[in-house]
Amino acid sequence: MNNVIFGILFSFLILHGLPVFADRVEGIVDEFTKVEDFILNRKPSNDYKKKNLERNILSAVRLSLHKRYLDFDVQIKEMNMTSVSYEIPKDSYSCYVRYKQYYIYYGFAMDPELYLQSPIEEKFYVKPEGSLATGDSKANHPPDSKTPTEAKKPEDKK
Repeated sequence: MNNVIFGILFSFLILHGLPVFADRVEGIVDEFTKVEDFILNRKPSNDYKKKNLERNILSAVRLSLHKRYLDFDVQIKEMNMTSVSYEIPKDSYSCYVRYKQYYIYYGFAMDPELYLQSPIEEKFYVKPEGSLATGDSKANHPPDSKTPTEAKKPEDKK
């Protein structure tokens, strides 16, 4: 019985336990630097940038809703890039997103068009029902009220 166990163990070690010997090959360093140069110096297409940006935005919105709502799967059921609006300020790694009644600011560590990543900064707001917030500064005030600047009366200088 010991011979059988020893035979099985020995054959297992022989078949699976042999070290792999690598040969020394010249030119690998040159190949490595060529591949590295190609990867670092390639210019991504606009289609590639758009797809990366959309993946970053969709995954960030999903994560934001997942953190805040137990029924997040209902919230994101119809989410795709046609239901999400976004704006990216020029020369910045930030993104402003609107999805349904949610307004979200994301700050990314690197260019979200080039790298798949999660945001490092987030501000999440839910638009209250019946609010007049439309982007117009006067829309946030009821029609009969005046802003503090408008309420001040100009002093008569004589």
